[in-house]
Amino acid sequence: MQVCWKLGRANVREILEEDLKKRKRDYRTILTFLGRMAAKGWLKVEKDGNANQYSPAVNRKKALQSEIDRFFEDIVGSDPDGLELVRRAFAAKKR
Repeated sequence: MQVCWKLGRANVREILEEDLKKRKRDYRTILTFLGRMAAKGWLKVEKDGNANQYSPAVNRKKALQSEIDRFFEDIVGSDPDGLELVRRAFAAKKR
């Protein structure tokens, strides 16, 4: 997603080239990832000739908030004691 947010709109090859600056990955791995992100509604896909163009469907802030919410739900659930522990941990980290 970081690459998609950076590029805005790109095809698989462009995304792969940008991603290769930091990691070694295969074209098919990127293609699979993009397909999954599109299926989840995180990316928009537009046909451009024989290639697909991918662009973010959600902005970074919304995506981050969604992942934080999911994390808390998975780890803590709705337990008030658990939420308080997480709040304390974050407060201690800021000091």
